[in-house]
Amino acid sequence: MVEGEMLIMSYKVGSPADGTGPAHSGRETINPNGSLLVRNVTQEDTGPYTLQITYRDFEEREVTGQLRVYRSVFQPSIRASSTTVTEHKDRVVLTCLTRVTGVSILWLFNTQRLQYTDRVTLSRDNRTLTIHPVGGEDAGEYQCEVSNPASSRSDPLTLTVMHHLAFPRTGDKRDLPVHWLPAPTPGSPSGQADSSAPLSDTQSAAPIYQELLHPDSDIYCQINPRAEVAT
Repeated sequence: MVEGEMLIMSYKVGSPADGTGPAHSGRETINPNGSLLVRNVTQEDTGPYTLQITYRDFEEREVTGQLRVYRSVFQPSIRASSTTVTEHKDRVVLTCLTRVTGVSILWLFNTQRLQYTDRVTLSRDNRTLTIHPVGGEDAGEYQCEVSNPASSRSDPLTLTVMHHLAFPRTGDKRDLPVHWLPAPTPGSPSGQADSSAPLSDTQSAAPIYQELLHPDSDIYCQINPRAEVAT
């Protein structure tokens, strides 16, 4: 609010009208307390602003402040190399996509700030998150947040980690017997095959491992100790 080409507005206490200067864009008004209101700010409004006060005895004082206008931060999104991976085997790469430059990027896991380890690493610009190898504890929701200092957070992206079936080995390093069995019928105990299923080569001891691996075909995988298999 100084004289010359850079004058925005002038205000005289007790005067019903405000004076406008060459730098007035039509978006500025002066409040009764002398403060300047700028509506619909743009990045072009960034810069120093000077307030000049002239007292009744013609003494003048000036004070300058800096206004910085940041670009709007649009909601980012996450691109994943895969959203379903196998533990102890696969790698997953998550990339935070944003149209805004000059922003800080923060990653969150289940709404909490992500903790980085030797397996969980970031690129230099924090845009790319790599997990290798993926563990069961990595399953959950991931988000990236961009800020400048206005901030916006992406929608959650859910990472599913599948169990990696590692067949146990006996002391002599030979594979244990594996049996593919029909899925349990309704009402039968969980993890037990239907009594009508052919189990003639196994005894009644509980299997080491049993899991429904093919739900579309109702097929179970069962691993039994070698000592319990009839010869």
